[in-house]
Amino acid sequence: MIRPSFAHLIESPAMTASPEAIVRSFYDIVARGDDAALKALLHPEWEMSPTAYPGQPKGAAGYIPLMQGFNQAFPDGRFVIHEVIAAHPKYTVRTTAHGTHTGPFIGRAATGKAIAFDTIDIHEAEDGVIRRSWHNEDFASFFRQAEA
Repeated sequence: MIRPSFAHLIESPAMTASPEAIVRSFYDIVARGDDAALKALLHPEWEMSPTAYPGQPKGAAGYIPLMQGFNQAFPDGRFVIHEVIAAHPKYTVRTTAHGTHTGPFIGRAATGKAIAFDTIDIHEAEDGVIRRSWHNEDFASFFRQAEA
């Protein structure tokens, strides 16, 4: 299910947005669970480092399962962007993911608790798409909060 966004929606990032806006739109798209928008946002050969699972495919097909897992675990999930540091074509983004943990997530059963954990990502954006991403999440914080 795609949730409506309360942020500025970028339906066709390549046509209307700066590279920083394209990078910022990633978090709104993930929070909404919008497969079509993610496919438009990520380069077909997009890669994530480190890979999240063995054999993770390139492009949106490699990230959609992660996005769906986040949205199943946190149906009210959202990201707060604290800062973006631009060194074109790379953009470092510091965020906090927030949501109510109502479904399984990275091996933890739902707790019903409000959870928040930080992320630091670097996205390489050129030609209207994100070509590569490096993701680091503070999952240790998630695990501490998800303890029974």
